[in-house]
Amino acid sequence: MKLERMIQTDSLMTTVSYDTKPYSRYLESIVDVANYYWVQFNNDNYSPVTWGKKTHEFSWDQEYRVTTDTTGQIFYPDSKTIESSKPYFSLFSAVAYVEDLKPQEKITINVLIEGRFFNVRVSPKEFDKDARRYDVEFMDFVGTNIFEKTDILLTKLSNNGTILSLWVHPEKGIIKTQFGKSPMSVDVRRN
Repeated sequence: MKLERMIQTDSLMTTVSYDTKPYSRYLESIVDVANYYWVQFNNDNYSPVTWGKKTHEFSWDQEYRVTTDTTGQIFYPDSKTIESSKPYFSLFSAVAYVEDLKPQEKITINVLIEGRFFNVRVSPKEFDKDARRYDVEFMDFVGTNIFEKTDILLTKLSNNGTILSLWVHPEKGIIKTQFGKSPMSVDVRRN
């Protein structure tokens, strides 16, 4: 899969969007997948304000937008609401956090995916071709999935023990991501 990323920033918030597609037209004819994700977060703490996705995988489509308020309420489609009393990231605000701050030691953060809060351990690993690899391990969670079905990426990540590896170049940012184990891993490379 290839990844196209767009970033828009002002003094208070940043919006990051990711568009994933197969690498070639040939693969597009076999793998009918096109997913678009976005998040808008506060610049000072990466807490998400709103996020969403538009996914197409073979004959299945899903589109939604999630919003938050200052009291800790998180509003999903169809009047589904959950609450958080502690700071959290969405998946893609957590990715931006790791990319920008490049932690030098292991840290644990709280990440919300489809209605479940995960304890996520971020571990810096070795340098590989001028980029540092970070392993983002999804550990225990609380809550239940908001949606009966979701896309391949979020289904795969929202399992205990899943590791998302990020390769972060000092100037270019994230140049590659991978999750799962070979030969069933999914690699996403930035253009």
